[in-house]
Amino acid sequence: MALGVLLAAASVLAFDDNREGFMLGGGAGLGAVSSEGQDASFAFMTDFVIGYAPTPQLAIHYSNKVAWYSTEWTAGSIWYPETIAGVSAAAVTYWFQPAAPSLFITGGIGIGIQAVPFESDADSCTGLGLVGGAGREFSRHWSIAAEVFYANPGKSGCSWDVWAIRLMVNGLAY
Repeated sequence: MALGVLLAAASVLAFDDNREGFMLGGGAGLGAVSSEGQDASFAFMTDFVIGYAPTPQLAIHYSNKVAWYSTEWTAGSIWYPETIAGVSAAAVTYWFQPAAPSLFITGGIGIGIQAVPFESDADSCTGLGLVGGAGREFSRHWSIAAEVFYANPGKSGCSWDVWAIRLMVNGLAY
């Protein structure tokens, strides 16, 4: 019971409009994905963030950035209308001001992936993933960002580089 009371109190205090403490967010946007042997593809982009900010200007968080697009795999012989590439990363964001409006930079390292999530006969490939970007929190909780991510899925038969350029609108509860 004591644990429940502590968790309830922490959650009430967590979302106090101060960019410090627990944070949870997401975003959507547009961009382009390019990988070896494939033409650049238009993509719908999503983002998920959960983490902790020890100060109003620094956050340490988990970030999952995904590009949803269509592509041909296996030298053009198979068309997959729903392909994803993304990076799940341990990341850091630094805001230049303690409150909005503020410019920020972000970056992280983790696992890069390229997969066809709705096909049972398609391989998913994982490897190194890197993310980076910059943006502006234009009002409390809302920002726009330009980002890039790199994934190097190193599984046998999937040893190509994947690059994505993203323009995002994000919401962040803090």
